[in-house]
Amino acid sequence: MNKIFIKLLVLLIIFNSCELVINIDLPDKEKNLIINSFFCPDSLFKVNISESLNILDLLDVKYIDNATVQIFENENLIENLSPTGNGDYISSSFKPVIGNAYKIIANNANYSNVKAENIIPNLIPVISIDTSTIYDDYCECIKCKIKFSDPGNKQNFYTFSIKYTTKYYDPDNSQDSTYSYTSGCFDSDDIIIEDWFYQKNQDIIIFSDDMINGKTYDLNISFDKPYNESNDTTWVYFYLNSVSKEHFLYTRSYIQHSYSKDNPFVEPVKVYSNVSNDHGIFAGYSTYVDSIAVISKDYINK
Repeated sequence: MNKIFIKLLVLLIIFNSCELVINIDLPDKEKNLIINSFFCPDSLFKVNISESLNILDLLDVKYIDNATVQIFENENLIENLSPTGNGDYISSSFKPVIGNAYKIIANNANYSNVKAENIIPNLIPVISIDTSTIYDDYCECIKCKIKFSDPGNKQNFYTFSIKYTTKYYDPDNSQDSTYSYTSGCFDSDDIIIEDWFYQKNQDIIIFSDDMINGKTYDLNISFDKPYNESNDTTWVYFYLNSVSKEHFLYTRSYIQHSYSKDNPFVEPVKVYSNVSNDHGIFAGYSTYVDSIAVISKDYINK
């Protein structure tokens, strides 16, 4: 019995003292500049420049504030963007124009030069917004049909979102006051929706015109009716973005990447890039905004 006990004790010591340490010598990966810019006719040109991270890096994002960032319109140099901190570079006065081609070239002595090109697609207007009220066991909802006409001469891509702004009476100041809160949540089971994501308290859907090419279409959504006091008015704004193909591919792949990155049973999805070093995005879009007003139990088109 003692011999058996001694043998078990020896085996236990051996197993507990065995530790295999494997050192893997990974080669240093070249650092790259990352370009991030979504541009539209309503805003000054703005670009963010940062440094790519190694897979084992535990550092925060490193922003690059000493790069040369050039913006070209139809191959003509428009401006060298000015750095404003945290990797941001902003034009002093230039806003891009629908239909023109834009190119960015970013240079820094410590990195390879990078460039990208894109356009701003044509604006797609909202023709009308038809509304109706529906009720369920929990709340009163507003159902909307957002009508727009898809051009049939080329493939088109879209994103869509909403946002609420409430105007209320301030008795302390005896005047109307306005506050905006980004509570853009809505529901939809529309068949054209290709993907959906949630960002900064807003639901955002993406879709192409694969099913509606050249047609006039009603996009169906619904949302909980905002609560109003008797003198309050809530404006619900509808944002129909016409986005470039590169914008769409980046957004869709980013959504799929976000879904897969923490799931060990799903193959990882690479985020699309149209930048020359395959890091980042440079893409244009145009936005059409329409709205309805929710007043007590009524709502009207703006």
